[in-house]
Amino acid sequence: MDDFTSRLRLVRPLDIAESHFLELLLTRFCLRRKDPGPGAELEVRFNKQTPALWSRHAKYDIKRLITQFEERSCRYQRELDHFLLNGRASTYAFDDASFPFRYASGGTLPIVYLEGDRGGKEYYCLFYRDIEPVGWNIANGACDNLEELCNPLITVERELGEELLILDPVKQKRYVFEWDEGKRLDRPEFAIARQIWQDTFRGYDVPAFQELGIPLKWLNGPDSVSVYYEDQKPKPGVIRSDGCFLNINAEDFGIEIDRVAKLKFDEDAICCDGEMTEGLPLNRLIGLFAVDSIDIRKVEKDRCFVPDLFFFGGKRWEGRLLEEKTHEYLRGVADRRTPEEKAITAKIGSADRYPLCPVTQRILVRTMLQQDHGGVRKTADGNYDIFISYAGEDRRYAEQVYRFLKEQKRWSIYFSEEAERRDDYSADLDNALDSANCLILIATKLQHLNKRWVNFEWRSFHNAYLNGRKKEKPKVFSLISSTIEPNELPRPLCTYYEPIPFRENDLAEALRIMNHRLTEKNPDP
Repeated sequence: MDDFTSRLRLVRPLDIAESHFLELLLTRFCLRRKDPGPGAELEVRFNKQTPALWSRHAKYDIKRLITQFEERSCRYQRELDHFLLNGRASTYAFDDASFPFRYASGGTLPIVYLEGDRGGKEYYCLFYRDIEPVGWNIANGACDNLEELCNPLITVERELGEELLILDPVKQKRYVFEWDEGKRLDRPEFAIARQIWQDTFRGYDVPAFQELGIPLKWLNGPDSVSVYYEDQKPKPGVIRSDGCFLNINAEDFGIEIDRVAKLKFDEDAICCDGEMTEGLPLNRLIGLFAVDSIDIRKVEKDRCFVPDLFFFGGKRWEGRLLEEKTHEYLRGVADRRTPEEKAITAKIGSADRYPLCPVTQRILVRTMLQQDHGGVRKTADGNYDIFISYAGEDRRYAEQVYRFLKEQKRWSIYFSEEAERRDDYSADLDNALDSANCLILIATKLQHLNKRWVNFEWRSFHNAYLNGRKKEKPKVFSLISSTIEPNELPRPLCTYYEPIPFRENDLAEALRIMNHRLTEKNPDP
């Protein structure tokens, strides 16, 4: 280790520190502009002797040892923002042996769509942070092991699943995250957190609640990370992670890899904090901020953000009760904070208690710059009868289905004309899923049902039925290639709904069967 890191009592070489709370200390990294477009690629290099933090308390030691920290961090932040936010310059090379950056954290900005009887609404979902930097934060945390340091997108998924627990005590349901590949990620620590929350929901058997796969869609970011691990065997190579947002914060000397996730659940559900310290949940406040009430100017200028609603202690609260519940939260975590952390909290008055954390502020700005919130398509009353869902590879079959249905002149049909869904969170798409009482899936391969928007769409539709949001049993038809065995379909699709096989290049018979089922009064399940 170099002279700087050798003076830190909570820093060890990577091969010793691994399996603990894990962040590397990097004094060199490089950013390159991706061509074309505004995105950037981060390149990092390390080996088993690279100094690594094995306790979150070490960051306070580091900050004390960095000379002229405030002045230097402000200068570096201006340079980083110039590159990442303003899209200037083709490269940025950082090299300062006395100013290390912590690599890596991973985080998710959840965009939550709450389904309700009177329609749905979208919210940014943020967690209250009472330690420096204080304010509303995304779901994030440090890497756990070498695998995550090489592929920080694993950390992104794990942190979201760890920190956000979603339960519906009244309907006795709990939501389980499903990722793009359709593989369930329900780690042991998630089960431990659920068991601990059992004490809050007395009278309910939380671990026995019915599982619902939560509809989740990762929205692609413009950036990527290339990791060069020099001790990799049989030979060193580059491990690349795409579709993220780079979030480099000199004020907190941290390098974070973030993503944005769109997820959907019932308005009666309760959000619980799964983050734990010393074997107990932190029980942080989880705030929901209406997407349509926050713009870039507000994000950049405002210092106080009051959520439209928030969750605390297993209950839902209105925003006007924020200060009261914040004090209750602070009393509950006081004995788990270090003297340095308590001193920071004590200095903060109510007027300065609710800003956006720097990481959150930057990813919101970059997300808003990337997304197109306009161009929402609606029918006359904003409702649809039929929703057509398909992967880009099956577009030509989806177009045939759409033309066939349109010729019948019976229904209002939602059909995305783009082979690949836009990476936005269009309210029109959510309105269509809410209002339609028929979903038609088209797939020539089994894996297409678990691709990006397709998985999100059919799970959203199915959960709305299970939660009673559909007034009658919906019709779902899976038009699948005859090469797919119906019993291979995801369980909800083969249990609740009707698959209709078709021979590729010949949809005629499948369309006839589908039309008959659509028009009969009491279709078979």
